[in-house]
Amino acid sequence: MKKFILFCLTFLFVLPVKAELTHPIDLLNAMMEAHKNRNYEIHYILQHSDNIKSMKYHHALENNHEFAQLLSLDNAYETILLRNNAISYLGFNFTPFSLKGTKILDALPAVFHANFNELNHYNFVPLGKSRVADRIANVIKIVPSDNTRFSYTLWIDEQNYLLLKSELFDNQNTLLEQFRVIEQRVNDQFDNLIPQLKTMLFPPVNTQNSLVNTPLEWQVNWLPVGFKPISSSRQVIPVGQGQEEVESQLFSDGLSTFTVYLRSQGDEAFNNQFARQEKLILFIHVLGNREVVVIGDIPMSVAERIAQSIVFQQ
Repeated sequence: MKKFILFCLTFLFVLPVKAELTHPIDLLNAMMEAHKNRNYEIHYILQHSDNIKSMKYHHALENNHEFAQLLSLDNAYETILLRNNAISYLGFNFTPFSLKGTKILDALPAVFHANFNELNHYNFVPLGKSRVADRIANVIKIVPSDNTRFSYTLWIDEQNYLLLKSELFDNQNTLLEQFRVIEQRVNDQFDNLIPQLKTMLFPPVNTQNSLVNTPLEWQVNWLPVGFKPISSSRQVIPVGQGQEEVESQLFSDGLSTFTVYLRSQGDEAFNNQFARQEKLILFIHVLGNREVVVIGDIPMSVAERIAQSIVFQQ
């Protein structure tokens, strides 16, 4: 009997054990893969200053195709659905519409879908372990290498690597945004979200009055290090009783993003005005009879310098 017990103990200790990830970049990559490849549902709170939203995000994967639903749990019914590389917006207070896209970005922290291997202008600092929503989490600080972008603190689930909490801070260490999971459910076997979305009718993708990645006759002459152009567009939008052409360029460093808009009509009364909406800064600069608007999760001084660097091609 003693030999049998010793044999069992020996066998127990040689069983393979899942290695714990400890390096920050490994944890961040594991989080990125979990968000993309696992079936899960999270209930969470998203807070900007005194504005608090309660949300539900449901994600599922089938044959490498992602399905997702983002549902607001407060006030009027609003939901965003992802299926077949199209994002549909449904609600009682607006006309439903669909756009091309592969990720739901609304009401989720930017780190949720970031590719951390491409973030060359941030440092990743481990801060030990903590507890969120009755789950053990690894805590990581994402620190920018300069003052042209903001910092994050992340709490990543120790077992399934889903994001449990994130906090976004500006350069003065003011909290701009907090994402905090209240409850999570993981089910990698079967998810009822997929058959639901497959049978639903969605509004068609809107491609009217918009030219994507079209050449523009102006450019941004100064960018913070690491930011690259992602896309450009020209579209016609209704204004009052008429229409107005608006051009835009989107830039990103892989985590922080901003968009530069050029309007054909400018009002000198709004020159060099700025405002903050939740985590986003908005800066307006008038160039002649045109108006430049910069919107993004970047410092105000950076948005101002970007707007004032616009040059027109001869």
